[in-house]
Amino acid sequence: MHIHYHYVSIIIVLCFSIRAITCSIIEVKAGESRELPTCSIKSSFGTRWYRSSTSVKDLIVSTDDESISRPSNGRYILQSDGALSIRKIDISDADSYFCRDEVTGKGANYQLIVNYLEVPVLKLPVTYSKIGENATFICSSKGVPNLYNVTWLKNGNVIDVYDTLKYSQTNTTSLEIIRLEQTDTGRYQCKVENDAFKDEEGKSSRSEYFRVSYLGEITLKSPDIHLRKNTTGLFVCSLTAYGYPPISTEWLKDGKLLNVSNKGKYMKSFIKRYLFLEINRVNEMDEGAYQCRAENAAYNRNEGKLSNIGTLSLLSTMDSNYSFEVSENRKAGLIVGIAFVGLAVGILLTSSVFLIFGKIKASKNQVPEASHQTKEAVYTVYNGEQKGTLYQDLQRKTDDTPVYINVKRKK
Repeated sequence: MHIHYHYVSIIIVLCFSIRAITCSIIEVKAGESRELPTCSIKSSFGTRWYRSSTSVKDLIVSTDDESISRPSNGRYILQSDGALSIRKIDISDADSYFCRDEVTGKGANYQLIVNYLEVPVLKLPVTYSKIGENATFICSSKGVPNLYNVTWLKNGNVIDVYDTLKYSQTNTTSLEIIRLEQTDTGRYQCKVENDAFKDEEGKSSRSEYFRVSYLGEITLKSPDIHLRKNTTGLFVCSLTAYGYPPISTEWLKDGKLLNVSNKGKYMKSFIKRYLFLEINRVNEMDEGAYQCRAENAAYNRNEGKLSNIGTLSLLSTMDSNYSFEVSENRKAGLIVGIAFVGLAVGILLTSSVFLIFGKIKASKNQVPEASHQTKEAVYTVYNGEQKGTLYQDLQRKTDDTPVYINVKRKK
């Protein structure tokens, strides 16, 4: 604001340096129309309007000239009372305007100030911004009066620039993000305001997408492989994340880049964050230490991610025989174990059958023939027992034989 007032004071000095009856400052917003008051007393006859950004005055409108407007863009119109109407004022119209009445010799001077505010342009870092680094955004705009407020937004939400642990500002038109994290990825905007264009009249930049560069860790899942000659070996590496920018991967053997161009020997693939290396018909030349490496445009060379080391070695003839013998012994032991378990299960089942059969037989001995009653809920007296002994909840075994099971003594 101080600069704007200083600018106006300079205009006032220039205004009064020109000898005129009146000298006025008129402020208007770009895009509006405005009328400058006439200097004529009676009519517009003999009225001339001049524009003077320098010591030279240019005639733009007069009533004693066949040309109504100069330049001929039609925006300068002389009204019937001698006033000058300017339509759709733009920045270039900011100037000194002088009205002269040729009949009376009187005149008036006006200084036109055009307030405006440019749509800002948001400038992001031109290089990749990596996790842990700082990134600076610039909001570029101009206006009259000068800018006094810049608001920063991420994903449509206002950023708290007073969080000094996360953000830093050398001036309102710059924003520095401290120690970038992957969560700082998003769409950013800036909105500018001045005294003439506030709140909803403020101007916002385009939304720009900012992405933090990163690269996931890489791990070799099969660190040690022992194979027989002429068999196939497989190494598998996994990435915790794909990374940005897009990554490239490669395999190393004994610390040197492995040439996997021989498709009959090597098969390289990358599927869902898993990197595979298949080695066909392994031999002594394939023995060694293997690693996988991932990199991208932001993390390359020494900054790329290198996995742990895995080894490939061939089994000797003795190792192969020993492995075969151990395998056969394991198979024999497994068969013996299965047979033993089967025998134990058989004995257990047989014992269970005899036990159940004995209980059934005992149960039948305890339930002699009972006298049949027509009602199921009746109490029944059994033969061979003391009279008055009663049973309840009886069930018939068949319709023909009056033998009941699941009996309960009634106390």
